[in-house]
Amino acid sequence: MPIYRCPRCGKESFSFWQKQSLGPLRKITCRSCGARVSVPWVVSTVIILIGVFATPTVALVAAVVAWNAFGAFGGIVTFLGSALAVGAIGSWLYHRFVPLVTRDA
Repeated sequence: MPIYRCPRCGKESFSFWQKQSLGPLRKITCRSCGARVSVPWVVSTVIILIGVFATPTVALVAAVVAWNAFGAFGGIVTFLGSALAVGAIGSWLYHRFVPLVTRDA
């Protein structure tokens, strides 16, 4: 589980799940320096919107194809599997491309 560094003091203060649950309106406090930390609006919102629209779209298309080829059970299993896969990719994108920023104001 990666540990993220505080943008103010540079010490490892945040867990993977703390950052994954962090949005632009939410702030968390650094354990070392007390800085209020969040994520930037534009980058986080774009990646969240990609996940919100891509996950059901890919899952539905894959499920329809599988339903026609393998029947109802194949469609349901494919829907769930592809939704989890695309969700995991969205989670990785958030981890990789959304930086932590200080929001002390």
